[in-house]
Amino acid sequence: MGQEKLKGRPVLAPTGCIPMLRHLCATHAYLNDGVLPEDPFTRCGMHEMGVDAGDCIEVPGLQGIEVEVVKCYHNSCETVGYGFSIKKNKLKAEYIGLDKEGIIALRKSGTCITESVRVPQVIFFGDTTPDALTQHTEWQKYPNVFIECTACSTDKDIDAEVSKMRDRGHTHIAELKPILEAHAEGRRWFLQHASAAHKDQELIEMAEGIEADVVIVEDYIK
Repeated sequence: MGQEKLKGRPVLAPTGCIPMLRHLCATHAYLNDGVLPEDPFTRCGMHEMGVDAGDCIEVPGLQGIEVEVVKCYHNSCETVGYGFSIKKNKLKAEYIGLDKEGIIALRKSGTCITESVRVPQVIFFGDTTPDALTQHTEWQKYPNVFIECTACSTDKDIDAEVSKMRDRGHTHIAELKPILEAHAEGRRWFLQHASAAHKDQELIEMAEGIEADVVIVEDYIK
């Protein structure tokens, strides 16, 4: 179940999913030990953190990294995405261009010449329809975007396929492609979560047909 790799690490999950995660950990512990633990998370060595869309948090053990929680759309199943930014100290705008001697003098005088800034790095979306992109703008500050593209068939009734994907809480390339191309500048897109029905070559040709920097995630290729 991969839980050994999570020992000692914080595990972020939607607040509404924490009880289910607790049951999962309890079941895992019971199968191993034959006894239900009083605290399944402690038994598994996990530090659970319930989060909700809109939260911005610093994760224990990840110094200098801020996580922004964004909304996803996946039917009745609660899913979220996570945006990661690095926190850095940056020279304040009014002191940019000041020579070395001037900087030293300000520091000696006790003047605070830096400010903390967030530098967005990457955002990862869970299962979702394109509404996570079209109904929100938070993701636009991230230069690297991981987004699902479950279906990419173009030889079928596209409208019907798009509707089917939306009904299932997923994304079809027909809806995703215009978004990728409209927000191509300064951004790399990582496509993931393909249907097993798609062949490798079909996925590669799909990416090549998009006028944007598109990467097929490794486990996206079977």
